[in-house]
Amino acid sequence: MQTRISISFNTNYLSEDQVTNIFYECMDSGVNIEDTTGNSRNVVSFVIYGFHTQLSLTRLQLRLSHIDPFVRINVGGKPL
Repeated sequence: MQTRISISFNTNYLSEDQVTNIFYECMDSGVNIEDTTGNSRNVVSFVIYGFHTQLSLTRLQLRLSHIDPFVRINVGGKPL
């Protein structure tokens, strides 16, 4: 199974490096993640192979929205 996660954020609040670090902190330990791709200045995409939990995605959303109230997370093309 393969899942694409795209995170759009406001660069006044977060940087690409911060988003990437928070993403890796929030994901489950057994997840295989393909390298990140920066589609534009304010969007970061990840591809997850295998199992991931809704809890890890919720944790990611809470951590990011605490810093940037305008952050948007899409999982498989649909909003989280």
